Amino acid sequence: MLATSCQSNRLQVPAPQEQRADSEEHATTGGGSVDFEGYVDFEGYVDFEGYVALGGYESPWTDFEDEDEEDEDDEDEEDETGVGIVARVAYYPFSTGIWDDSGSEYESPSTDDQTDSDSDSEYGTPREEEPPRKRAKRNAVRATSETNINGKKKSDLTILLTMPLDILYEVLSFLSPLDLLRLSQTNRAIRDMLMSRKATSIWKAAREGHGDVPDCPPDLSEPQWANLLFARARCQECGVTGVQKADFGIRRRACNACRKKKLVRSVTFSEKFPDFDKALMDLIPYTNFGGRSHGHASDSRFFWEDDIYAISQEIGQYQEDVHMQKIGAKQALEDFKASRVRFVAQCVKHTEICKQWIADVAKRHKADFVKLCEANKALIRSRLLELGHESVDIDRIHIYDYPDLSKDVTDSRWLRMRPTLEKKVASHKARRLIDERQELLKSRQCLISEVYCDFLRSNIPPKQWAHMPWDIDLYKFPEFAMLIDDPSPAPLSEKTCSEVLQELAPIVDRWTAQKQHAMLAQLDDHSRPNANGMDLNLVSSVFICLKEHCSNKRQSTGRQAVYATPLFGWVEARTHKCFSCDGYAWAWQLPSFSGSFPQRKHMYTGLTFSTRASQAARSIVTLLQLDLRSTVPGDLDLHSPRLFCMSCSTVKYYGRWYRFALTWREYVFHFMHEHDSSHPQPNLEVLGAEQLIEVRNLEAKEKDPAAPYNAWCCNHCPAHLLQQVTRDEIIHHLTEHDILEPVENIDFFFANHMIRPPIQPVRCPVPPPQSGKNTGDFTCKLCPNSHRRFILEGVRSHLKMKHQVSQAMPDTHYGSAI
Repeated sequence: MLATSCQSNRLQVPAPQEQRADSEEHATTGGGSVDFEGYVDFEGYVDFEGYVALGGYESPWTDFEDEDEEDEDDEDEEDETGVGIVARVAYYPFSTGIWDDSGSEYESPSTDDQTDSDSDSEYGTPREEEPPRKRAKRNAVRATSETNINGKKKSDLTILLTMPLDILYEVLSFLSPLDLLRLSQTNRAIRDMLMSRKATSIWKAAREGHGDVPDCPPDLSEPQWANLLFARARCQECGVTGVQKADFGIRRRACNACRKKKLVRSVTFSEKFPDFDKALMDLIPYTNFGGRSHGHASDSRFFWEDDIYAISQEIGQYQEDVHMQKIGAKQALEDFKASRVRFVAQCVKHTEICKQWIADVAKRHKADFVKLCEANKALIRSRLLELGHESVDIDRIHIYDYPDLSKDVTDSRWLRMRPTLEKKVASHKARRLIDERQELLKSRQCLISEVYCDFLRSNIPPKQWAHMPWDIDLYKFPEFAMLIDDPSPAPLSEKTCSEVLQELAPIVDRWTAQKQHAMLAQLDDHSRPNANGMDLNLVSSVFICLKEHCSNKRQSTGRQAVYATPLFGWVEARTHKCFSCDGYAWAWQLPSFSGSFPQRKHMYTGLTFSTRASQAARSIVTLLQLDLRSTVPGDLDLHSPRLFCMSCSTVKYYGRWYRFALTWREYVFHFMHEHDSSHPQPNLEVLGAEQLIEVRNLEAKEKDPAAPYNAWCCNHCPAHLLQQVTRDEIIHHLTEHDILEPVENIDFFFANHMIRPPIQPVRCPVPPPQSGKNTGDFTCKLCPNSHRRFILEGVRSHLKMKHQVSQAMPDTHYGSAI
């Protein structure tokens, strides 16, 4: 059973037309009064602002003539917007716009049949039995004037009200709704005039002339609707500021605190109002934004608490008539419920219209703001151009460096912002000149690189390319640096570059001599047996690149770490090219010249002599009984020995014991990066003839690890100067030269500036290690009359201590006892 209204929550509610007479009769008995628009005034009074106050709520409509009845003591309670708190009342919807009305007629037994419609007011008049209401004056609404200190009269805005009202209304209709709200705060007389019912046409004309503002809903007056749309962002319940969004579903602008307090969720309706019927929710407008939704809509319905009490009061009146068995009361109740359901549906549609209007207004405001900012920016730009600044520098000013572009650029503002803007323009100009200079230098360098590449193709054999300076080295030569750093803005010509390149030979000789001198100075005494420049070509002259991301680093055998690759002699050290790139790059991923490698920043050619690698190389030369004063890396490549590192333990694999057979380059690389504790001195052994044949047969079965790398060049044409290819691609290319069986290092070659990937070491079977103290499998051949047996480590130690043989060789210094 629906609950009746409580005295503590009395609201102004619209009475149906059928009930007006009954309500008027009730009003004559002292229970209230009826206004001329069908609003029932329950225990109301008129406040000083011309509002009908009803139990804490206000109606913005008033029509008074006698202002002496105003209560001046309540003046401080005036709302800032000039409209007052928007009353939310239960109502019976009437037809306007999208709002539909299809209510049925209902006559209460206590209703008089006669009503007086003879009135010049568009809102109608009360019944004749009631005393006539006081009306506002037609023309002058008490124009006041004050007297200043000098005794002269000072007029205020109320003088406007001395003109005919039809003219005044016509003038005010050209204002916007926000202007009318502000005007209503300027003067009490103007406020009374704008808040009267006769001013409805002013508010409506202002709303219609303001664009596509949604129509005023029937439950609000025009001032209330204007207040909801255009007034200050203030909560209409507690008055707190900063409430930017109005909720059109519940016709309120409320803060989060009030929403949390006043909004009732549909699922908690029965818990909060146990005496109310759930069907009551279908008759009340709602919103989908709760007090804790943070601006996000949900599927739940939220009702304003005051609306719930208001509709329950209205339903209670109808139920009371039904209980009193008034004629047509039941039908009137059903018609009222049906009309309310239709009205709630129309409220939902109207809410969507208002939301779309808000979105459109925000979009227009944003477009207007951007347009205003662009106009002010263009004005500032024109003034800077008048001062002699260049447009290219002005356009570089960031949008955040400008002052507030939403304000007009007046002369005073321009004087304040001019020093800052000119400082920004000067900064951008200086930066632009630097950038232009860098672009000019870069274009000159690119031209030198292109001409230099053409020179190499035409004059230098492909296999000698790696011995020539690279283009980045070329930039540092004084002859080319002078061309690049020329202070004139003129671009470099190709003819000038070609003329300088004709004198390249002495330039290269000077560059070569400088590098040789720097590298010779690093050699130690053990690596300079000849004490002249020839020592740089020996195999004992070993250099490494210590740069962190050197392009020639690789992994060591059995290890995951990456180490620098040793460079043997002048030839390999001279052709070493190391890039400084973004990220890590391997040697075979790098092309030859900058024309095909744009991300290269600079070249690093500093090399460091490796004492430990040189020691290992000298040990190999001594073990092979070669001359340290003349052995070059090519001699060891031709000899091609295979070595065991005796400092490393043997490896057991599938029940057998093995050692890795290393090339001489791999052994130097291995010894160089091992710890001094495990490899204090080079301790190696040369494989015998039978073992060497077996190892080479196993190596021949493996594919060349360098074949898939893009590091192969043709020795008959300059086609691969800038971009090397794989081994298969170079062999296919040689068919164009009618070479069907090409030979490496004659018809094609691996790029000299790259370190060729080594073959994988082969596991070679060896005897198992012996742990016996007095027995072994080896004998010393330098002690022919001795039958003493040694383990492998023991016989080597014996030869070193007794016979001073530091590099013991099998079959020469020791042999098998089996």
